[in-house]
Amino acid sequence: MPNAKQPERPWTPPQLALLGKQSDRAVADKTSRTTKQVERQRKSLGIPPFRVARLDLTAAVRKLLGVVPDEVAAAKLGVSRMTVVRVRQKHNIPAASEPGRPLKQDGIPRLKRSRK
Repeated sequence: MPNAKQPERPWTPPQLALLGKQSDRAVADKTSRTTKQVERQRKSLGIPPFRVARLDLTAAVRKLLGVVPDEVAAAKLGVSRMTVVRVRQKHNIPAASEPGRPLKQDGIPRLKRSRK
């Protein structure tokens, strides 16, 4: 961590690319800088802070969760896989790939047929 007498290290292009795409704390850890230094650099470039994507449980979202793999749902909804996982778990929706729900090649689970 630089002290008041040392100039701050210059930012590299890969480090600058992290700004706003991860939390300031995560960028600070990866670049060996303080959170304040990261925040100052991000603000000086006019980059908004990183925000976790929000996914409301609309009817369209509910149709995907637990029916297709989380990766597929995330791609269709434009959010990360972890966002899909959090919402699915919050609403107690089992994952599509859990045991007992084998997937077809297209990623959609096979339905079990009941015998009468």
